[in-house]
Amino acid sequence: LDEDASGTEDSPTIIRPAEGEKVVVSEEGDVCLYICNASHIVIEGIETEGGTHGIEYESTREAKGETLGDITIRKCTVHGVRGIHGINFYANNDLSAVSDITIEDCEVFDCECGSSESVVLNGNIDGFLSAGNRIHDNNNIGIDMIGFEGLAMHPDKDSGRNPYEADQVRNGVCRDNVVYNISSEGNDDYFEDGEYDLCAHGIYVDGGRDIEICNNFIFNCDI
Repeated sequence: LDEDASGTEDSPTIIRPAEGEKVVVSEEGDVCLYICNASHIVIEGIETEGGTHGIEYESTREAKGETLGDITIRKCTVHGVRGIHGINFYANNDLSAVSDITIEDCEVFDCECGSSESVVLNGNIDGFLSAGNRIHDNNNIGIDMIGFEGLAMHPDKDSGRNPYEADQVRNGVCRDNVVYNISSEGNDDYFEDGEYDLCAHGIYVDGGRDIEICNNFIFNCDI
């Protein structure tokens, strides 16, 4: 899905199964469901199986200063990922933040993420809610909110501006999630000197700011 799939504030584009039906999107070497530079999108009740990513949203500099956001992923099931992320938001555009993101009542499990995360928000994101999700039995971080990895870095380093000023997840809430059985045991990306580095967090803020984390239940995670 690209910008042509965008809805409006009053009439978002909604992708969900017909009443009484079940939809499973399966992939092997690619993303199961990919959204780029779109706004006012609801993905609801979809199951993804396999792929390098389950559900991926990405903004790019091609959107320029266009306001992007109002993206909801609700009651989706993501499993069997073999590669990178279960659900991820990559906001790569330094010119405009992605805002009003909701990841709610989803289940993400049986994902082999390598050095990446089960559920992640990364880059120029300003305003989000991650709530009521069940993240479990994955081989790296459960929920991560990231900044300063260079996704939304200003390309002109000689402008006098801080090149990383927009490259940060901020102003969000992570609540009422259940995260368990998250461990890098058996993850070859963390195998060194004959043993696995057990370093998978349940919930991790890695450079984000102004984030409220409350009422989550986390157990049986490395950290």
